[in-house]
Amino acid sequence: MVFATKLNDDHHEIEIVSDKELLLSDNIIRRMILLLNDLSDKIDSGLKELQCTRENGFINYTFETNDGRIWNQSIEFAQYPDTDPKLTFNVTSGFKLSEFAPHRDIRYLIIQMTNEIGLVSMVLEVIP
Repeated sequence: MVFATKLNDDHHEIEIVSDKELLLSDNIIRRMILLLNDLSDKIDSGLKELQCTRENGFINYTFETNDGRIWNQSIEFAQYPDTDPKLTFNVTSGFKLSEFAPHRDIRYLIIQMTNEIGLVSMVLEVIP
């Protein structure tokens, strides 16, 4: 059984699908919102969308900025939980160091969510 948690505010639409039920008050959701706001603030053009999906031991993680740059990577889990998964990057767009650093925390939280709640997918759309 999977659970879908949806959150809408003035700035975001977020849907998280996981093996375990999440409550909107859970710290993991509040932390993700803070990190996404930080990332969007640090990207000069702003964050447009972030997606991740779990399939066959991988989390495919992508985000797009408003100026069309794309970050794409895969996180490979040998088993669940896996606190040291392999990371593969397929990034052809340039990102400043100041833009790169904030999403590192998002990636770590995605790994934590996969290990703790069985993250199946997450989609964030920023409302202009």
